[in-house]
Amino acid sequence: MRNLKEYDEWLKSYYKRLKVSKITPFKFSVTDRQEFKRCIRRWNYSSYNGMSIEPKAPNVKLLFGTEIHSALEYFYKNTFSCVEFFKQRWNNYVAYQKKRMLDLDLTELEAHLPLGIAILKGYEEYANDDKWSILATEFEIEYPLVDNDGEPILIRRNGNASNYGVYNPIVCGRIDLVIYDDSTKQYYVVDHKTGTNHLNPKDLEWDDQLTIYSAICSKIFETKFNAMYNFMRKKIPTVPKILKNGSLSKAANQDTTYEIYMQEIINNNLRVQDYQDILSTFQTKQTGFYERITLPKSELWNNCLENQLKQEALMMIVALENQVNISTCTSSCSWDCNYHMLCRTQSIGGNIKPLIEQYYQERRT
Repeated sequence: MRNLKEYDEWLKSYYKRLKVSKITPFKFSVTDRQEFKRCIRRWNYSSYNGMSIEPKAPNVKLLFGTEIHSALEYFYKNTFSCVEFFKQRWNNYVAYQKKRMLDLDLTELEAHLPLGIAILKGYEEYANDDKWSILATEFEIEYPLVDNDGEPILIRRNGNASNYGVYNPIVCGRIDLVIYDDSTKQYYVVDHKTGTNHLNPKDLEWDDQLTIYSAICSKIFETKFNAMYNFMRKKIPTVPKILKNGSLSKAANQDTTYEIYMQEIINNNLRVQDYQDILSTFQTKQTGFYERITLPKSELWNNCLENQLKQEALMMIVALENQVNISTCTSSCSWDCNYHMLCRTQSIGGNIKPLIEQYYQERRT
């Protein structure tokens, strides 16, 4: 198995080869390609290859997911509780937004604090028995598209046979977690997910982000990697209801967790053996607050996907070279796109510079 230091050395040597051969590395992220295919103008606003801007005002749902990721990175890097870490960062961010005196309703921002604390506290208990070796957290990858002989796959522009306008696509991304699970004897790339709805394994088969990540890690480390979706439900679990006779409700449809139910048994001085069936239900329940779904994604990497990545890189290069800036307007743009105000102004020939100065900033991550 190749280690990261060896891969970094190979990558540095590879970039030197490109420079000597006058081949331009074209870096694009997995998110870039998704944004580009959804709307070229939106991609141009957000991409590092384009304007690279983001709204000053927070999108609370996106911010919440980002901060949960940061807390889990802290948890797996330090093996310390991440609850206080999240609490401090969230409170600091709320205070920062208040200080800026923007015209914002901070109610939703403040309401997410107890939700985040509950999710992370429950996750720490859920993950307590994991037998994971952490290989990397928030792992930033760069993987050049190469042929079977390790030579760069090239995109030539303007029909030129020389090296002028020659690009090598470099797939980039950030993987939440890279692990070895001693209980399954398998390597995994892990994607943290938060949401109100449970994940459907059949839907995940169509998600090519982890297909790409697991395949790239298999190539980087020279060993097989599978994909793991690490799901956390965005809801605070309920405390089991105490019945009139002093016992706990054994209804299987309660919105609670094994850990909370067990704690209530202890708090009320009840006998664990009287609740073995319902505890077993919550312990094995796959529709609860925390789920892990694993798929053999790296096997799906093939010439078709590699060729698709090359074609996507080509389309992005062409769009940049020719300043293509068309939009894909839908009825959902007003609530589903952080750039709809800019886009609408640009579509009617307006000046977007004052809007950018007032409402946007350079992308930070």
